[in-house]
Amino acid sequence: MNDEELRSEFGLDEVNERQVEVMEPRPVSTPNLDTDFEYARENIYQGVEMQAEAMQEALELAKASGHPRAFEVFGQLFKQYTEAQETLVDLHGKVQKTKGTSINNQTNVQNNVMVGSTADLLKAIKSGKFDDTEKLHSESSNQG
Repeated sequence: MNDEELRSEFGLDEVNERQVEVMEPRPVSTPNLDTDFEYARENIYQGVEMQAEAMQEALELAKASGHPRAFEVFGQLFKQYTEAQETLVDLHGKVQKTKGTSINNQTNVQNNVMVGSTADLLKAIKSGKFDDTEKLHSESSNQG
């Protein structure tokens, strides 16, 4: 069945094609974002500092009592302490993502390959294409 037959079968009216407006995304308001970021950052800092104090007290109590539950509480506080620090780092990433800035602009080259002979390499060094003052290192392998 084509469209006309389906419309008549189900009693639908003719559909007039409408023009759909595409809405532009609203730009992120940087002053509010920066203010909110600073506020959240300060709150996280305060929470981390309070957790550090509570951890110190819990550790002293656990050492003095030697009770397993006290050490368990200290472990839970330590976990929350590290999670709060991770939250702080995540906050930076989220703000950078929202602003549209790149988090990591650095490119690391892990493998350099020179295709050619030793003579070609020496020629390139002598002509100045390679800086011979750079330190080259090789890893020795301990194969049985």
